[in-house]
Amino acid sequence: MSEIIKWKNTEPSVVSQAFAPLTWTIRKVVPDKPVQSLLDGANEVGRLLTNKKDIIRKAKVVKIEDLQYLDLKISDPLAEDVHKWAIGFGITEGGTTGIFGLPGAAVDIPAIITLAIRTIHKIGICYGYECKSEEDKKFALGILSASGANSMEEKNIALGMLKSLETTVAKQTAKIL
Repeated sequence: MSEIIKWKNTEPSVVSQAFAPLTWTIRKVVPDKPVQSLLDGANEVGRLLTNKKDIIRKAKVVKIEDLQYLDLKISDPLAEDVHKWAIGFGITEGGTTGIFGLPGAAVDIPAIITLAIRTIHKIGICYGYECKSEEDKKFALGILSASGANSMEEKNIALGMLKSLETTVAKQTAKIL
């Protein structure tokens, strides 16, 4: 738990901050609707590319939800394997598209966003949470937003949105029960 608090209070990296002018420019040049469509599409593709059978097999559970009730000593290594795979794939993908310069960026940017979203979904699976509802999809995009923040202000806004979604889901769950 202390690692989460530490992360929440950590300024975005120098690399993230270096991209802030680019992010600002894109926000001014590209209308919100196409960006949102790209993110929604990447979210859906990332969700569809998330294979849960390997996690079920490695965790020796019957269904993904069973992982919610098991010791984190089972889920943490699964999530770490997903993280390591994503880093390796991201490096390979970025290196491959980077060979083509600016035209490669047209492929690289959507691909890396989709990979990041897939990783978010897959790590959720490792802990027993599968993205099924619209709130779940918004939550995944909120995690992407928080992880890609260029400033503490952006990070705090994204974390606030995640907290709001968490509260909404908890209220809806309470109504069902």
